[in-house]
Amino acid sequence: MALIAALACTAVSAQASWRFADHYLGMHGAIERGALFAIGQLAMIACALMARRDAREAQRPTGTATASIWLTAAVLTIPAYAEFGPALGTAHAFFGPWMAAALWHVIATAPPQRVPA
Repeated sequence: MALIAALACTAVSAQASWRFADHYLGMHGAIERGALFAIGQLAMIACALMARRDAREAQRPTGTATASIWLTAAVLTIPAYAEFGPALGTAHAFFGPWMAAALWHVIATAPPQRVPA
């Protein structure tokens, strides 16, 4: 369920970034806009996967990868506020990049699940 929620929140974040690329960065082509907004979303997911890998290896802390998830969320907050203003921007920032970061972080650092035999 956390994975579905993380993907949905990532989609909310991506939607704000998509609009931001058009309205504020002057990127009107779908490929150019798609590449730009996908970079931030994919970076967050990649950092979560790296944190998961690091958490599974006892010698490696997840600090850098986890911090990168939250730094990416902070940067992805900018399009939410720019596109939607203070009130709706807060909702988009919370249910977009910030909730996505929280869910990806939980998914990344959760202990492995054991399937009963």
